[in-house]
Amino acid sequence: VTGVQTCALPISPYYDRPDAPDLVLRHQLMQAKLHGFLDGPQIVFQIYPRSDTSMPARYARAIAMFRQGDTKNSIPIIKGLTDELPKNPYFWELLGQAQLEGGQPAKALPPLRQAVKLLPNSGLIQILLAQALIATEDPAHAREALKALRLAHKTEGEAPVVYSEMARAYAILGDFARADLATAARFLALWRGDVA
Repeated sequence: VTGVQTCALPISPYYDRPDAPDLVLRHQLMQAKLHGFLDGPQIVFQIYPRSDTSMPARYARAIAMFRQGDTKNSIPIIKGLTDELPKNPYFWELLGQAQLEGGQPAKALPPLRQAVKLLPNSGLIQILLAQALIATEDPAHAREALKALRLAHKTEGEAPVVYSEMARAYAILGDFARADLATAARFLALWRGDVA
């Protein structure tokens, strides 16, 4: 066809280079986490069958198991992941979350503190730590929870969960005026449409 000009697109010097193995693993772990939390267990076990012993597959299966309430089998797998990759804050977070949701908030504290140590600016991990601290119903832990929630507020903004957990912590401390104030702030955040 006359009058049509073609132009050659520049070719990136990286187009034929393989990605770094640590970046590939990070991507695969992110995919596994999404499958584990968003898909039903049957789908997770189809995508990641037991014959797949890779780290991402074990991660996805452990998430699916604990979400079904099978902490007895998921926690040893998660502990194995923390042993293999101890600097991954999300493995520690998952271990703490599984123990907390399995009814063992005191056991959830060490892994969640480790997750916070590795990723101190994560408001979501700070909130999870605060929830575990509050679940122990120990006043000393309630004070620590309030510190974590104040840090979470810096990154999570007006998230209603921050205020609801603050209310619970203040109630444990017997500070019902501040508990009521935090509850009111939660409802204001919900009314404004902030993230639940």
